[in-house]
Amino acid sequence: MKQARQVSMSDDASRRTTLYVLVADASAERLDYRALLSDQQVYWGFVETKEVFAAALRLQPWDVVLIDSSMADSIPPDLLAAQDIGEDGHQIVLMVEPERLVSPDWGCMPDADLVLKRSNLWSVLSRILRRAVFFQKLRQDRSILEQEIERILSTWEISVRDRTRSLERKTQELETLSELKNQFLENVSHELRAPLTVIRSYVELLLECPPDDEQERREFMRIIDTETLTLSRMIDDLLDISRLSTGNMSWSMQELDVGSLVAQVLSQHQALLQREGVATNLFLPFELPRIWGDREKLLQVVGNILENSVREARGGVVTVKADLHSEENDGEMKEFVQVSIEDTGPGIPEDQLERIFERFTQSRSRQGSRGGTGLGLPIAREIVQHHGGRIWVENTNVGSKFCFTLPLAGHLDLISGVYDSPKD
Repeated sequence: MKQARQVSMSDDASRRTTLYVLVADASAERLDYRALLSDQQVYWGFVETKEVFAAALRLQPWDVVLIDSSMADSIPPDLLAAQDIGEDGHQIVLMVEPERLVSPDWGCMPDADLVLKRSNLWSVLSRILRRAVFFQKLRQDRSILEQEIERILSTWEISVRDRTRSLERKTQELETLSELKNQFLENVSHELRAPLTVIRSYVELLLECPPDDEQERREFMRIIDTETLTLSRMIDDLLDISRLSTGNMSWSMQELDVGSLVAQVLSQHQALLQREGVATNLFLPFELPRIWGDREKLLQVVGNILENSVREARGGVVTVKADLHSEENDGEMKEFVQVSIEDTGPGIPEDQLERIFERFTQSRSRQGSRGGTGLGLPIAREIVQHHGGRIWVENTNVGSKFCFTLPLAGHLDLISGVYDSPKD
């Protein structure tokens, strides 16, 4: 009977609303079985001989098989096998006269439901069939729930797998960030300790063994002053990156002339340029549109980039340019002032071009040397982005070139709302 239970998807869909009942009665016409479930969708099958009975069992996976005692000698072996299939098997109902209840003919059907053919036979059969309808609906509901649960579990599995992968990536990123922070703190501790050690050494010399020569004493004081400035700048970098991270940086926005701003930075760094033996080339258009920005912050940006380039171009050349530049922003072409600082240093490894602006990262010859905290370029990026511009670095044939853009004073829509309420 297993082959009789294999139905197609279309058959399964029709069975959702139909109860299949097979009646084995040698004189089925004497009873109106269809009236038992007149309000339900039922597919009825009627057989009156043993041969037809066996064929009917293979024809359709019946839900209920009603067997009248008139067919007692015609029960096919296939019906007995169906009792072992469990839930997929037939529910077998034997209608027996009370006097035949103890007949050995029924011993071969131990799992069948026996119904006595009395006056209440009709109501008993009706209850049995309605119960079959009820359990059929339960099975259908369970099947739907199982499918829904399987779908939900499958969705959850995919979601959990995706979240697990995301967490693994974030964990890896956090581990990398933690490692960079530890390396950064180690570098900062070393960088802070170096000027402090120099300052302390020369102060002790001045206190305990002051030199008699005035020029030597002035040299000691100059060294202390230089190291103090170095220490002060390191602390300022740490404070700036902290304020930028928390949004507590104050801004003083105004219209600015980029040419005068660049010239001021070069003037302030003449001593560094001479000490490193670096020549400078400056290219500025005669009339360059004014920008909108914080003068002190932008002086810091140009100064940080210039110092970085000078350290790389020792004995070489640094070229500073400013010009008008157009680029697409939100689908619209807009004009910016672009400042570029190009050096003749060794260049930047390709894998460092993006990371050089990340916090806690030092690259090129700055690693392992006294070049500061390594926060200058990250601070520059934060300031430029806060102004509505962008900053990048690229290698050239002779070294590297840092570039950044700033919106014109007339393009305040790029940064509108950012500086309405500067924080103190």
